[in-house]
Amino acid sequence: MLDKWIRFSAINDPGLSPQSQRQVLVCDQLAIFAFYTPIPYQIFYIFFDLAYFSEIFIINLLFMTIYAAVLMLNRRGDYTTARTLLMVCVSGHMLVSSLMAGAGVGVNLFYFTQAGVLVFLFPTLRWPALIGLLFVCGALYLSTQLLLTAGVAITPVPKPWLGFMYVCSASGALLLLITLLNLFRRQIENTEDELLATSQILQVRSNTDPLTGLANRRAMEGALKTEWQRLSRHPGPLSILMCDVDHFKAYNDRYGHDGGDECLRQIAGAIQAALERPSDLAVRYGGEEFVVVLPATDEQGARHVAEKINDAVRKLNIPNPQASTGIVTVSVGVSSVGPQTGGRVDQGGERLLKCADQGLYLAKKRGRDQVVYMSCCTLT
Repeated sequence: MLDKWIRFSAINDPGLSPQSQRQVLVCDQLAIFAFYTPIPYQIFYIFFDLAYFSEIFIINLLFMTIYAAVLMLNRRGDYTTARTLLMVCVSGHMLVSSLMAGAGVGVNLFYFTQAGVLVFLFPTLRWPALIGLLFVCGALYLSTQLLLTAGVAITPVPKPWLGFMYVCSASGALLLLITLLNLFRRQIENTEDELLATSQILQVRSNTDPLTGLANRRAMEGALKTEWQRLSRHPGPLSILMCDVDHFKAYNDRYGHDGGDECLRQIAGAIQAALERPSDLAVRYGGEEFVVVLPATDEQGARHVAEKINDAVRKLNIPNPQASTGIVTVSVGVSSVGPQTGGRVDQGGERLLKCADQGLYLAKKRGRDQVVYMSCCTLT
């Protein structure tokens, strides 16, 4: 039903927050429900005695027009007016219908569902105001039930049909209540989805380097912790590469920060492309330094990946007049731990990083643009 009316809705307004979009959608759905609810009564009035029920028939048409106007107000962006008009119109409609046909018709049962509607349409109401409105709904129901009996009704419904119309009203009120509970469930699910999506986005951002798109130091520390826990249960190899861009300060001074940032982005892409498995983690460690965590990788495998990275950066052919090669290169320190190296898995990720860092230092000292392996067991 809603799909046929959706063109009148404002839920696609980009200026609305998700919470406001849900409120507008609920308002539209309730207006549509209120529009269609009088139709069975109207059909009864037509076939039973339209002349006798002419006044209430016309009154229902007027209220149905107002419900349609609620949709138009939402479409125009007048959301507060639309919600307020809907609540006032529903209250007045039930009161007038009970006065015309008598409380025995059961139209006033919708006061109970109206109380539930208030929570959805006005979620920012404070508890005193909300309790006050709920009290008003209850008072209106009791007043119509006790005062607007068949004896004072202007056009009372004959008794053979009175019970049937009461069943219809009770069924409609129950259907609306079920609809509200379903909307409430969907609203909770939507909120949970939004929170989960936001949490995932924040998690990705907190673990990602904004310049290169690689993982950041925080993500690396988490990955190392996870790997050490895994090794404590299932002993095996683990390797780390530490890469540093050669003569980067001179490059940055010559081409400026923008040029330096672009250089780092290209190198990050080359490092990522050189990795062979989804479990391998490329990290921007800081400045022009990069770290690669290689789970279940021994010395031979780590050397192979390091040489691939070294070669991939050379193939970028980024000019660097300060380098002896004339292009940007990287130096790589490699270290591994595992049963075959005699290393202890309880030494922690920091020790493995220090081994790789010392390997990087030797690579720099020996002339740069090369790979140097440093056994974790040799570090004092």
